[in-house]
Amino acid sequence: MLARTPWRLMKAPRNIYGIAREMARPVARGDLPLVQADAAIICDTLQQERSGALAGLQAPDVVRLKRFLLRGYIEREQARRELAEHRIRRLLAPMIAARKPRNVLLAEAHGVNGAADFPLTEEEVTNVVRAEVFYSLPPAPGGRRHAG
Repeated sequence: MLARTPWRLMKAPRNIYGIAREMARPVARGDLPLVQADAAIICDTLQQERSGALAGLQAPDVVRLKRFLLRGYIEREQARRELAEHRIRRLLAPMIAARKPRNVLLAEAHGVNGAADFPLTEEEVTNVVRAEVFYSLPPAPGGRRHAG
């Protein structure tokens, strides 16, 4: 009969799936292509297999799970980005109607982004403010166009 090690004496393995969480934000922002993230997952898993960190797990199964987790984290990050953008637009509408200066609009929008743990880049927040101001302008008289 085999002697079994009690579960409380076993050492917890290091988190072998952490790379999926780390790469979700750059992929969602468009800074890292998904193909490159998948390649990094494969390389990380092979490195873990060589060092023995997989603790008997099969590398293809670990890669498959990491890719699944990465896509889940990407969806979550994209939802956070859309929610932050929506909150910025909701905040800006009454401020634009009250004709607040542009620097006040930008400061408040960046504050909302910061409160959400910066899901959007600084340039994206500025573009949201610019678009909201542009679309709130009244139609130009005589068929002319506004400068955008």
